[in-house]
Amino acid sequence: MQTICLALVSLLIAPPDPARLAVEQCNEILRTADSFVFNASMWGEGEYAGRTLRADGRYLLARDDEDRSVLRLRTDATVRKPGFDEAQFESVRFDGSRHVSWHTDSGDVYHDGPFDPRYKGFSSITWSYLNLDQEQPLSGVLDGKLTHEGTRVVSGVLCDVILAERPGGQSVIRTRWSISQEDHLPRRIELLFTPDDAQSRVVREFSGFLVNVGIKEQAFTVPVKNSSPGGTEG
Repeated sequence: MQTICLALVSLLIAPPDPARLAVEQCNEILRTADSFVFNASMWGEGEYAGRTLRADGRYLLARDDEDRSVLRLRTDATVRKPGFDEAQFESVRFDGSRHVSWHTDSGDVYHDGPFDPRYKGFSSITWSYLNLDQEQPLSGVLDGKLTHEGTRVVSGVLCDVILAERPGGQSVIRTRWSISQEDHLPRRIELLFTPDDAQSRVVREFSGFLVNVGIKEQAFTVPVKNSSPGGTEG
């Protein structure tokens, strides 16, 4: 009788889904942390190799003490536009009210004023994938179908690999997340476009994460041309 009861209990208490658990742990870190510093890279593969920005940058993000949906942002990135070999240096600052973005190589100001959600530079299209301005950053991922595809090492970090699928208009949005087993932060996000073409994707990789570190206020102020990256307190 005891054996039967134990068997029934084991059936009722199912083990946690590893894919959902990995995403939930990642969501909790992204939701609760006060600040992030990390490196990010972006490129296209397959059909999208020649149609996607190639970029490498350093991010500093801090939530406002009173309104956590407000993010202060600093990005310094080297960007190569599709079809161009020459790299430009994209610099973006958002101090919580004023948003300035431009290429310091040319001095061209693209935007100077309140935050503009239409801005589509490397900074915008990369950090927006983490949805750090949302109460539940990965709610869209968690609402869809999650499949654990095993593990892989990304930049020396062992990660769980999760395929996320959710409806998007007349198609299915498919992303593959590699989430660190150690700190539960994303190390690679792949946007997949065609199920029958495994080589075509847009990739974002993340490394060098620092969480809840002090970031100097001047890191978010509008910099002068050719200002040097940095801003974390030693």
